[in-house]
Amino acid sequence: MFSELYSYRPRIREDDKRDREPLEDWLTECMAAVLRALFEVAPPKAAEVLALLSELDVDQIVASMRNYGLRIQTQFHAGEQGRPDMVFWLGDWPWMVCENKVRCPASIEQIEAYRKWQNSLSDKRPLSIQFEPKVAFITHYTKPPECDVIALRWSQVARELRRVTRGLDADSHAKALARSFDDFLEEQQMNATYPSTRAMAAAELFMADGLQIFDLANEMLARAICIGDYASQKTYVAAPDFSAGMIYASRWANRIVLNCGAFVSTGVWFPDTGTFAKDVKDSMGLSVTDAAKVFVTIADESLLSACSGAPEGWHRDEEEFLIFADFASFEGNPDERGEKILDWTETQSRAFRAWAEKQS
Repeated sequence: MFSELYSYRPRIREDDKRDREPLEDWLTECMAAVLRALFEVAPPKAAEVLALLSELDVDQIVASMRNYGLRIQTQFHAGEQGRPDMVFWLGDWPWMVCENKVRCPASIEQIEAYRKWQNSLSDKRPLSIQFEPKVAFITHYTKPPECDVIALRWSQVARELRRVTRGLDADSHAKALARSFDDFLEEQQMNATYPSTRAMAAAELFMADGLQIFDLANEMLARAICIGDYASQKTYVAAPDFSAGMIYASRWANRIVLNCGAFVSTGVWFPDTGTFAKDVKDSMGLSVTDAAKVFVTIADESLLSACSGAPEGWHRDEEEFLIFADFASFEGNPDERGEKILDWTETQSRAFRAWAEKQS
């Protein structure tokens, strides 16, 4: 059911931007629908799911729901503190907030704003409730912020919903919704916590040929040496960043402009698999294709503040300079293509160096 409704949902258009597909908002509404239906027919079962989200004892939650009821609101406007994806209320007290992500980035500041909002309503907490307010973070690709949140994957939530509804009547609305939620996640390839056969097949191919990608990223960094002074600086050899959808190597370069240095990173970027493409669109106004790319970034806020504009072909926001090209635009056999990519890296790095010298 959720899959069919998702295909017919209204598309949101923002100014002159392309249509947005709000998968995170849709998952939030689906999850809320399942929990509301479950609370109606089996509050203790709903409490088991809430215990997973909050890391609280089930009996505590059952008693609190019995005494004060449970309300679930989505896309709640919390004034200056933002808009939590999901708020769970006991009476007039927002005892738990859920921030839900798929690919979009998240920040500590966002989570702390929600916590501040919860604390501002501490006088609404019933005297009989002893536990503190909770913040849960449900994700698929996005890495949870490094702060005090309860981090879960969508697949874990779906699996728990299927488990607790297993004993309900066959015609139970809550059971049907839980099954539909799990089916929708499967359709989006988001319902597996552990490797699927597809993931294992991809990993086998990567083990056989993936070293070549790491070698390319490392050699690109060596060709970018002209950007600044790398003396006595540690090289971070190529490694994957799954949340960003990239494999890259990096090194700090001193004195790029005056006394300002920056991290120089080079590598391969898969825009369809991580959050970096959205970051680039939001901060630089660039819409990129899903085709694999090679890239160079130069990142440090102090450096960006010391510079005006960007070299030709480069892009920038307040945190980094970026240049990229489609991997497929470099023609030839693998060795020929690799040499062209390395030459491109060196050419763009020298162009950046020449531009930076004029900024001094």
